[in-house]
Amino acid sequence: MKKAAVYVGSLPILPEVYVVETTLERMRGFMMRPLTAEPCGLFIPDCRAIHTFFMRFDIDIYFLTKDFAIKGIVRRLKPWRTAIGGVGVDSVLEVPCGAIPVFLLHEGDILNFRFV
Repeated sequence: MKKAAVYVGSLPILPEVYVVETTLERMRGFMMRPLTAEPCGLFIPDCRAIHTFFMRFDIDIYFLTKDFAIKGIVRRLKPWRTAIGGVGVDSVLEVPCGAIPVFLLHEGDILNFRFV
């Protein structure tokens, strides 16, 4: 998987995000992974809905448009749930619950991915 850092303008949001590239990586997501102390996330392109089956922790979901604007936010999605982004959603950023402080990102913010 490729790695990227996430910014809003010049403000760093997440130091490490894994970019999902294969079908297997897409299917696995955060499933069966332990929660780590370091904030990290998964960016899933061409994705409009997600599930949390077999996950061990709650996650926050950021539904993004083609230009990486935040279209919707789902916080504290518990294991064994689904979330659908709706019209205009092109990709998803998944992060462990609380990895990004609630006050930091809002609908309409445009994310910038810088590949490492």
